[in-house]
Amino acid sequence: MTRSHAFGGLISLALAGVIAVAGCAKPPATGVPAPTTGTTQSRASTQAPPQPAGPYGELRMALTSFGSESFKVESVSGDSLALIGPLADWMFWTDTFGGAWKPGVVEKWDVAGNGLSWTLTIRKGIKFHNGDELTAKDVKFSIEQYGSKNAFFSGTRDMVERVELVDPYTVRIFTKGKQPLLPRNMTLTSPYHGLVVPKDYVEKNGWDYFEKNPVGSGSFKLVRHAVADALEYEAVDKHWLQTPQFRRLILVLIPEETTRVAMLRTGAVDVVDTISFTTALELEKRGFQNLVVGQAASQIQIHAAYDPRAKGMPAADIRVRQALSMAINRDEISKTLYYGKGEPPLPPYFSAPSVEIDTQFWLDYTAKTYRYDPAEATRILKEAGYSDGLKIKLYTFPAGGAPDNPKLAEIVQSYWSRIGVKGEIVPTDDATYKKWKNKPVAEPLVGQATTYVAVSLPPQNLKSHFYGKSGTNLVGEAFPEFDKLIDEVFSEMDPAKRKELFGRAVKIATDAYTSLMISRYPSVAALSPAVLFDLPTPPSTQALAPYAAYFKHKK
Repeated sequence: MTRSHAFGGLISLALAGVIAVAGCAKPPATGVPAPTTGTTQSRASTQAPPQPAGPYGELRMALTSFGSESFKVESVSGDSLALIGPLADWMFWTDTFGGAWKPGVVEKWDVAGNGLSWTLTIRKGIKFHNGDELTAKDVKFSIEQYGSKNAFFSGTRDMVERVELVDPYTVRIFTKGKQPLLPRNMTLTSPYHGLVVPKDYVEKNGWDYFEKNPVGSGSFKLVRHAVADALEYEAVDKHWLQTPQFRRLILVLIPEETTRVAMLRTGAVDVVDTISFTTALELEKRGFQNLVVGQAASQIQIHAAYDPRAKGMPAADIRVRQALSMAINRDEISKTLYYGKGEPPLPPYFSAPSVEIDTQFWLDYTAKTYRYDPAEATRILKEAGYSDGLKIKLYTFPAGGAPDNPKLAEIVQSYWSRIGVKGEIVPTDDATYKKWKNKPVAEPLVGQATTYVAVSLPPQNLKSHFYGKSGTNLVGEAFPEFDKLIDEVFSEMDPAKRKELFGRAVKIATDAYTSLMISRYPSVAALSPAVLFDLPTPPSTQALAPYAAYFKHKK
């Protein structure tokens, strides 16, 4: 079912509002019916109707990407999290980005004296949408899926040795060495390994059936899914954690920012998941709300530079990568592309200051590492044998938290041209990139560049992208000491020692010049004047759909 047939009315409504008075737009005739109560009605009425006792109305979100569009927990990534997030509960809860973990499905937890196991006590009385009770066996089953060889992120696989049932509401996790950060692995933040799925339901019906008929225990249950188009959820009355105010939640895939914004302005949607700074300023003037959903960091990634397949390619030479970095005027980008909201970059995959590193030291270090010096860049290229220039592909796409990346690609292309580098911009999409980037890196990316965004928390951020055994593999097997350091970081119980070990790993990642950090900036979403977001910001993940139960009708 395509967007034009299943949910085409939504887009038609939005575009009609751009060229006509929004109130004259007709409701969609096919797909999801037009709202009859809730946010859209109250927007057009001079007197708000009496508020129903339970959930009512619709909350409509326009998303930039659906990611892999999979409900298998092993496949969960930052974008696909938006799809499964509303219908599942988390083992541990976190309110804000970088915040402490709190009780969720796991009511109590305790680490053994020797640090080699964790005991989790499961909250009683939680029900899956099919009526089954959520118990320890479901938590054990979910953790085992995250630890499978096919899991998108390796966090659980690297941390967990085995999981045992103690009783119907208790599990014991035996870890691979000491793992003081294990609970963080089971929250809403990367690697998103805290969602709980029903063991009996999956084993009875199989994962293929679950993909089409997913079941969770969250505040919403899925009632309709049009692939690559939209999803519709229905609120769960009297949910144990947070009962939604909206009866229905609708997620619509709208990659184009202009269309997403048109839909917001005409009332076809209430939330747009990510917008550019230009758009944010324009919407704010029109009375719409800008919601800071995170601190993002733009970057240029150089893929598979240490892969044997890149031998002889320009990007395999660190001098070329250094020259590519020196050619970029980061200060100018922060002032123009990010309207003065950009801040100097931190090391690779850091989007915000962190207790895991000495922030000021690394700001000073990256100020030298990422300095703007086109004359030196030209000299280095000549020394490397590229006095006549070189060519490199620059893949780009708008991503959650980075809608301006295609513009960034054009700016970087211009900077590179001044030192004799011809950057060929290649438009792609987030889903394709995610299929290509992980080890083994797909052939089209080998020795080439990509615009991307960092929003990850340390130390998982480096493990996900530089660890030789998994992830984006930005240093490959060229630095075996890096993997050793990361393993020690995750097992070190002393925070001071962990910080020292992590600093050494950060230096390796920075000095490799395979992740050229550009600027840190606030990632912004937009809300209609008819809704409120009732959580501290920025939330612990930039995907807003998992927090759908915390959106409220504006009175």
